[in-house]
Amino acid sequence: MKIYPVNMNLQVENTLLHGFKRATASSLSCNHSCKFADLNFCAKKLQDVNLKSSKTKKPIQAQIFQLDFSKHDANLLLEIARGWRGLNYILPIAESYCDMPKMNKFFAVAVGENNELKAQDIKSVAEIEISLKRGEKICTVLYVQAAPEIADNPERKIKGAGELAIYSAVKYAKDNDCKEVLVYSANDAFYDSIGFEIDAKRSNKSRLRWYLLNQQDYDWFLKRVEKKYGF
Repeated sequence: MKIYPVNMNLQVENTLLHGFKRATASSLSCNHSCKFADLNFCAKKLQDVNLKSSKTKKPIQAQIFQLDFSKHDANLLLEIARGWRGLNYILPIAESYCDMPKMNKFFAVAVGENNELKAQDIKSVAEIEISLKRGEKICTVLYVQAAPEIADNPERKIKGAGELAIYSAVKYAKDNDCKEVLVYSANDAFYDSIGFEIDAKRSNKSRLRWYLLNQQDYDWFLKRVEKKYGF
């Protein structure tokens, strides 16, 4: 997971507007009279999944979406960044989304089953980058951000938001013939627990550890997550 110094006092609006260099402030400004609960993304649903109740361990119906690049969705990411202010990675995700990088993909895990991605239902967001190394595609997970009620909260009611965000990255990597999935970790215990391996060669050259999942392990990882969460 890449970590950049982030000034959380920076105006989120200015950061997002920088990404849309030709957009006007009015095109990205949100009508604050509209309710957060009513805001829907123009996103493509990828599949039905399950999260888990922390208390009962029962499945909670959820969905994985891929975010399309649009001013409309940038506006909603602005609202999420406002609502999730104080979390480390939502601002860099929103900033990157507004730059519309061709090789980056954005995913969201949300509760529900109605094929619509509502801002209020999002439980995690992930950004990945696809790069080429010696002619082979590499998938790097740049950021994973869980919702405020989940992130670093021992009393969270829902489990699996982060793991399903990684699942979406691995699924994309498999479908697009990537050689490996890489993560620059800010949470070693998490990546140890979900089956990623330490990349010793890269880790020796960096402050934090690099983790990886090789292409031959994609099916094992995906099936393990599917069995764990019952979908």
